[in-house]
Amino acid sequence: MNVWIGSRGSWVLVRQPLLLVFYLGCVVSIAASGRVAPRLVLDGAISFAFLPIAEGVAFAAVYARRRRALPFAPAVDRFFLTNAPWLAAMMAVAVLTIVQTPVELGR
Repeated sequence: MNVWIGSRGSWVLVRQPLLLVFYLGCVVSIAASGRVAPRLVLDGAISFAFLPIAEGVAFAAVYARRRRALPFAPAVDRFFLTNAPWLAAMMAVAVLTIVQTPVELGR
């Protein structure tokens, strides 16, 4: 079985953390310039790369405490799905900065 396509393996382990970093980079780019600029997305993604690393380390520490029915890679994939509400809220704030000026936001 190919690990990049199958339900287990390296791709499953990193796809949600990479999506989180990309999403954070997009939010930084939108908030900073009002558009998605590749340079700003990359800069934001690199700047906030510590978040999925810290989440992954914390999850691994908790996961290692006992045996689980779900293998590690799919468990990490599911764990990172719990970031969805925060990501939606961050994107809403980033879009709000495009629609309104800073003075309007302060009111």
